[in-house]
Amino acid sequence: MLRGGRSSRITILFWWNLVLLRKQMKKMPDCFTVEKTTFGLYTSRSKDGKELVTSATEEACRAMTHFYLKGLQDGLPPVGTTYTSTVGGKL
Repeated sequence: MLRGGRSSRITILFWWNLVLLRKQMKKMPDCFTVEKTTFGLYTSRSKDGKELVTSATEEACRAMTHFYLKGLQDGLPPVGTTYTSTVGGKL
């Protein structure tokens, strides 16, 4: 068993999510490209040349671009969406 408590569990969950994300990323290899900018950052571009995501590492850029494109595919809430609710009873 791993020692270290909560931080070890978080590290394992983060690692496992990266493993699953890499498997999913292999399914869409030609949807975007990642290039290094002049400032040392990585930017992903769509096939049309539109900038999608900028990140500090190439792996993070690929992962977040996949997440972003998956969100567009599944449907994102419109910008400026507000949620209202009421609480009944005594607070």
